[in-house]
Amino acid sequence: MECVSQKERLKMINKNHASLSTRKQCELLGIWRSSVYYSPSQPSANETVLANEIHDIWLDKPAYGYRKITEKLRRKGYDINEYCD
Repeated sequence: MECVSQKERLKMINKNHASLSTRKQCELLGIWRSSVYYSPSQPSANETVLANEIHDIWLDKPAYGYRKITEKLRRKGYDINEYCD
């Protein structure tokens, strides 16, 4: 099955097969069951804006760690949670 891509093997899964369960099909095809049910989610607009802001701070000050970046974001008005050590 190594010559067939995982994407192609996922297309072979029939969730409504009469005699083969999804579990057995995954086992036979050598793929994880979770990959059958996985659907990627798009990041929210807020997450994208925050990620861009973090990237901009990092470009300006690459030596800053998460504490300094968090501090700068808070000064800009972002509500950032505390990091738990």
